[in-house]
Amino acid sequence: YDRHVFDFRNCLKELALDLVGRDVVVLAHSDHGLVPTVEDPGVRQLFDQIEADFDCEIGGAGRVRWVYGRPDSVAAVHERVTRSGPASLRVARRSDLFDPAARAHDLVGEVVILAEGDRFIAPPGYAYDHGTRTEDELIVPFACWGKVR
Repeated sequence: YDRHVFDFRNCLKELALDLVGRDVVVLAHSDHGLVPTVEDPGVRQLFDQIEADFDCEIGGAGRVRWVYGRPDSVAAVHERVTRSGPASLRVARRSDLFDPAARAHDLVGEVVILAEGDRFIAPPGYAYDHGTRTEDELIVPFACWGKVR
């Protein structure tokens, strides 16, 4: 964490204590938490090669990425990641992860790639990143102020 995170945390604490004084219970949590992540040059190279070979873009955030590509390349992209990526990558179709009626279904690419180990891609200097869908990463408690009855 850097100074900005500590400053934000202190502001949140002040607000929470003010609310507790009004008989409110405050529970803070982070969806998808902060998960230890190490830049893996091999995964970065795989993603760059997929974008070049299939004329597509890889979007997403943190430890979840998806491929925006042509419909006729979906199977080949899925196969490439499965065959060439490390075992720590989970590859899925968006329909495996998102209900077709869900808004997210139409926002993500057809191929979804999730990190299941600590090695993935990460911005320079990052030691933690936005998590995936594992149980420990979905909702991470941060703090609780006030008395829970």
